[in-house]
Amino acid sequence: MALETHLFFLEKRNQASLDLISMINLENAEVRLIVVDVSSFHYPIQAPWRVSGPLWSRSTKVLELFQALGVEYIDAAGIQPAQIDFTAEESLKMNIAIQSTIMSKYARGLRTRTRRTLMEVYLDRRLRSQCRKIFSLTTELIKDFSASEIFVDNGRFASPHATYLAALRKGAKTLFYEAGPKSELRDCRVHDRIEMQRLALEATAMLPDSAIKAYAKDALAKSRGGAGFDSLWTESKNAWKGPRDSLALFATSSSDETYWLDLEWNEAS
Repeated sequence: MALETHLFFLEKRNQASLDLISMINLENAEVRLIVVDVSSFHYPIQAPWRVSGPLWSRSTKVLELFQALGVEYIDAAGIQPAQIDFTAEESLKMNIAIQSTIMSKYARGLRTRTRRTLMEVYLDRRLRSQCRKIFSLTTELIKDFSASEIFVDNGRFASPHATYLAALRKGAKTLFYEAGPKSELRDCRVHDRIEMQRLALEATAMLPDSAIKAYAKDALAKSRGGAGFDSLWTESKNAWKGPRDSLALFATSSSDETYWLDLEWNEAS
């Protein structure tokens, strides 16, 4: 009987990602796990990963690292898939992700303008070409391997979003991973505000209001230490002229988060 196949789309070549792949592979020994490396647009070809045993060295080849783990490896940089076009709906969603990527990763503080800079135009073209390739590649691999489940980086940027849209089209289950000190797997993207709100309501359904308020206060205290957020909160609170019990602050780090709500949100002046 053929093994069930899962695809892990590798965005960042670092130790945390390798540790997460190893953990997933160990916990799902009955599953065929294939790592699809789509990091070549952003990261050096050679990564200084640590692997226990005789294979460990800074010059160890990437393929050998995964062979040591018993995981199959595909370097997406060497594949030229047949190009597949986005549907109108998929194209709209990619436009949001691409704009968010340019604003957040390449030009921090950039505001949407009627006329874009030459650099923005260049980045937009490159990201569109890259995402179409990754979308086509993902669609092709899911079909070729009859993959039932894929792992995608839990972010709102263009590359993983192209992979996610391909999985939706092919009907493959998607798990969103975060590789770091506390690696996690989620059933939904952290920027899917509607689904995250549903999960929050579900998790707190049996809690008294006092406990929910205490958790919210603790979470806010931890997040306010982030760069820029504390000053934003203070300025908004001090500028509010309405009744104190009606204070409402909607803070978002990127425009695509509001698109999830499918409402006509307007940014505060």
